[in-house]
Amino acid sequence: MTTPSLTPPAPSFFQATAPAWVLLTLLLYGLVLRPLAFAQAPLALEAIFVLSAAFAMAELFWLGFSWTEIQGAIIHRLGRALPAIFILFAIGLLVGAWIISGTIPMLVAWGVTLVSPSWIYPLAFLIPVLFSLLTGTSWGSAGTIGVVLMGIGLSVGADPAVLAGAIIGGAYFGDKLSPLSDTTNIAAIATEVPLFSHIRAMLWTTLPAAGLALAVYTALGLLDPPAPATDLAAPEAFAAALGGLFTFHPALLLPPLIVLAGAWRGAPTLPLLLLSIVVATGLALLLQPFDAAQVTAALKRHCGTVGTGRALFHERSHLHRYAGVPLRRRH
Repeated sequence: MTTPSLTPPAPSFFQATAPAWVLLTLLLYGLVLRPLAFAQAPLALEAIFVLSAAFAMAELFWLGFSWTEIQGAIIHRLGRALPAIFILFAIGLLVGAWIISGTIPMLVAWGVTLVSPSWIYPLAFLIPVLFSLLTGTSWGSAGTIGVVLMGIGLSVGADPAVLAGAIIGGAYFGDKLSPLSDTTNIAAIATEVPLFSHIRAMLWTTLPAAGLALAVYTALGLLDPPAPATDLAAPEAFAAALGGLFTFHPALLLPPLIVLAGAWRGAPTLPLLLLSIVVATGLALLLQPFDAAQVTAALKRHCGTVGTGRALFHERSHLHRYAGVPLRRRH
């Protein structure tokens, strides 16, 4: 006598895509139709996701899956996403440590005196590309070297919207093609193709888009070069002001060099970020005029905060204010 299989049959295409259609419907109703067509307050995005997840679970029960199987699948997926979540929290600490140590202010001061305003837009695109390729994290690229480039660009009068677009575009382009990127690896695993075959396949769409973006940013910089709005915003004055707030020393290059060298050797991203945070914190205590309470307050302010919007980049470019500690110029 043959024992019947207890494994539920594979869902049809409609059954497999039903949760996505429900989510799309809820998004259109809750975030588009309610405020625009019905003049009502939009639904909370969290509530929309919860309702969509509830529908997906109900459908799985209806298809014959047990709660143990559903829970196991949830844990499996969350487990694979945890490294990205940890990196998200570490990036906030990294930015705070690099600012309070003087690393980002020093790089900004160097950049505003060395970089020609005409080339700030293409450089704001290309440098995050390189950084993301080496580190495998777009968040890390935008939150570290992106902050440096934003500070440089604003000091020479660059348009913050164009600048932020170039930084974010370059960061995501490099992350998309990096063999160290978690999302790139997960996509290759999910589709069951070799990692580098997946990367080569993406080149057909990403390289033309990146080339077009680079051409546009280059044209913008050459045809309409940025210029400071006032004499007070001149690059030299901005660099001098940063030099009065922080002590610049070659040792401040250690935190970014740790990340880049470790990424070049293929080290895991999260330990590299944590090591860079520890080194930057030590440099802040040794080289800058801040005590332990001020340094930890700056780290706490940045803990778990990551953003890519224009407002956050603009705020972070004012380094002496965003560090979260009262700074006074040395005499």
